[in-house]
Amino acid sequence: MAQALNRLKESPSQTAGPYVHIGLTPNFCDITGVYDDDLGRVMVNDKT
Repeated sequence: MAQALNRLKESPSQTAGPYVHIGLTPNFCDITGVYDDDLGRVMVNDKT
């Protein structure tokens, strides 16, 4: 008889979090050429 695995369930935010953060800030993670600037890098500019 197989043992039951008593694992805690993961929420989507726990599993997707690192991928979302790296995807929104690739330049910060040394992945260049995706965006000119990372999302949220500059709060205010001449267009706002």
